Amino acid sequence: MPVFIARAFSGFLSVPTFELFPATRLETDIRAYLATADWIPFTYQDFFVLSLVKYGHHRGSMIQIDDSYLTFSEETQAIAFYQVVRSHKQIVMNGLSVKMNQVLGKLYATDLIGSFTKDGLLLVYLTEGGCRLLDLSANKYMDQFIQDYATLNWRVLDVPSNTSED
Repeated sequence: MPVFIARAFSGFLSVPTFELFPATRLETDIRAYLATADWIPFTYQDFFVLSLVKYGHHRGSMIQIDDSYLTFSEETQAIAFYQVVRSHKQIVMNGLSVKMNQVLGKLYATDLIGSFTKDGLLLVYLTEGGCRLLDLSANKYMDQFIQDYATLNWRVLDVPSNTSED
């Protein structure tokens, strides 16, 4: 059975809000929202990239959001992500593949990853929701992740080419 995530948005998209009282109205409003909400499937690729965000700092690998997005937020182009690799006294920035950017964009838009500023960089972190979905989907995806992790190049991150979107 696939796991689905609600379309919650961070920063550049809207988040639904509900009044807490009275409880009967809250229940009615949530039921109405769930019946009409867009749902996005949570795939192995999402699990894989969330895991990269979670474990990347142990390998000196972080994901950065292109700062110009904040300046040009009214533009129609998608948000861009980069990889920052730190080793000893060297810092390398890598562009990410189109597919990797798409998955990161989906995770950012659904608030499974968020952003914070450190050393002048806008970096990505795993949100509480992202952590929870990793936990909930570990049984389904962990065997495949372990295989992919064994061949992962932490200096050039990408979504495994041998996986489908589900």
